[in-house]
Formats: sequence, C-alpha cells, structure tokens
Amino acid sequence: LLVPHVDVLCPPLYSYYRSDDPAEHQRHLDNWKVFARQTIAEARRIAPSKPVYVFTWPQYHSGGSVKGYPFLDAQTWRAQLETIRSLADGLILWGGWNFQTNKPLPWDPDAPWYQIYREVFRP
Repeated sequence: LLVPHVDVLCPPLYSYYRSDDPAEHQRHLDNWKVFARQTIAEARRIAPSKPVYVFTWPQYHSGGSVKGYPFLDAQTWRAQLETIRSLADGLILWGGWNFQTNKPLPWDPDAPWYQIYREVFRP
C-alpha cells in the first residue's frame, strides 16, 4: 500500500459524459457529483490524516462519450468546482494542451473556465 509513503492523495475527477438533452445532461452532472463524493470519501477513508487534492480539468476527457476535448459549459464547470471546494482540500488543474495540434494552448486570463475558477476558489 502506497498511502504510508505519500503526503497527499490526488484522485482524478474528470468529466466523461455530456448530452444536448438538458435532463440527460443534468443526470450526467448528478452522477459526476456522486462519483466525486464517493472518490473523495474513499481517499479520506484509506488515508484519514492526509489531504486530498483532486485532479480536474475544464474540458471533457475523451475516455467517455465526448470526443474532441470540448470545454465544459459554465454551469457544469461551476457545479463541479463548487463540489470539489466543499469536499476536497484543494485541486490540481489539468489542461493547457491542444490535442488536435499537439501544442500548448495560449494562455487566456479572460477564458470563461478561468473566470469561473477564480470566482469559486478566490472569492
């Protein structure tokens, strides 16, 4: 078991599913919240004295139903960040890469995902 040898646990909480149907999209978000709660709870169970910093990303992961790495809509991203803020000790933001061009994305301090992050984590 690695837990005694690490200082922090960092489970991933990426988004894999979305839908153009609002009700189905909400179900995907609700399921993500359940997954987040259970994942963080398990990290705390196996390492109660260690902080939990989750990996997250403002884009969809291609491992599910979404291809092309689109950014999450503002409502979904905000809900995920608020969930993470309420349950975890912090987060590690993944991203900054354009998988189509295989090059870094240019930094945009006005990007909607970044503005929402700032509102949730730096009020």
